Amino acid sequence: DDLREHLVGLGRKLERLYDELDLGTVLGQERVDAATTFHPEFADRSVPITQARVMPLVAGLFEYDLDVASPALMNEDRYIHALMMVARLTDESFQERCLAVAERFGMKAEDKTFQGAPPKSQARCKGKKHSVEDHRLEEVRPRPALNIDVVRCLCACELEETMAFFAALVEEFGGAVKVKCLYSLPEEERAGRFHLTTLMLTVVHDAGATIGELATSEGGRRILDEYCGTPKGNEPGERWTRQTGDVRERLESGAAAKGRARILGEIQIVLPKFAEVRHAMHEPYKALRAETAGQLHEDFSASAGGRVEVGDGRSVLSAAFRGKLGVVEWLIDAGGDVDDAEASGGTA
Repeated sequence: DDLREHLVGLGRKLERLYDELDLGTVLGQERVDAATTFHPEFADRSVPITQARVMPLVAGLFEYDLDVASPALMNEDRYIHALMMVARLTDESFQERCLAVAERFGMKAEDKTFQGAPPKSQARCKGKKHSVEDHRLEEVRPRPALNIDVVRCLCACELEETMAFFAALVEEFGGAVKVKCLYSLPEEERAGRFHLTTLMLTVVHDAGATIGELATSEGGRRILDEYCGTPKGNEPGERWTRQTGDVRERLESGAAAKGRARILGEIQIVLPKFAEVRHAMHEPYKALRAETAGQLHEDFSASAGGRVEVGDGRSVLSAAFRGKLGVVEWLIDAGGDVDDAEASGGTA
């Protein structure tokens, strides 16, 4: 309750600005629609928008029908790793294109009016796969392909330049894939977001190379070495190493290697004063949206770039059940008895 009240207080500042500037009209849906043309590959608005539509070979790396492929293969989790790798390989060129357009309208990285966010985390995508509020009940496979904002940036644009900037981005990327105009939400829905309203544009980014070319380049190898060699969140290190090694090999030399390095990315356009409040809201909102304590821990662990292996195993039995070989070894070295009366191997 205290956390929610804190966010409500921050939102009141945005509500006043929204009313004073008449943002529901100035940046409303009617004006946005007039400036929007859709990317030709996404002209059919009845088809779900997923990363699989721009990276079909990556989505096709794995079988997702559980009547065909064993759930033990965790193929949707493997797909998340593939998506995360492609996101990191294409992120630099995506940010460069966005920044080049933003600079024409006075935004720059130095004063943080342009902010290139890090690619979305594996933990966040996995959390959304399990969340009923997000992707758990979706029929689309692979469900993690519904994460269409794995590369993203934020642009704090002055009000009088916003629509021209939006139109310039649409032109740069050959049309819009998806547009969300939160300025036109009903008051109740804006209040549910603590009055943080933005204009969000999803685009197709082509990095100008194949996935294999990027993955096997000198810079690409460094990026993939870092990703594969740094387990995140609560994921067992052994599983992370096994899955990322398999995925990396497929991206470097498998069928997907020949595919264009294309990805859906999101550009958030906000007013400068909204950007300031958004920054203050970010971490509290992350805590509020978590459905479980485990999700909250994994999300924050990924954001902090850390992980806590030892805390995941109170006994040899529980650590083994969770697939954490490293924790099992640590507990045994610390005196865990696999032959104790309760068969738990507890060290207490």
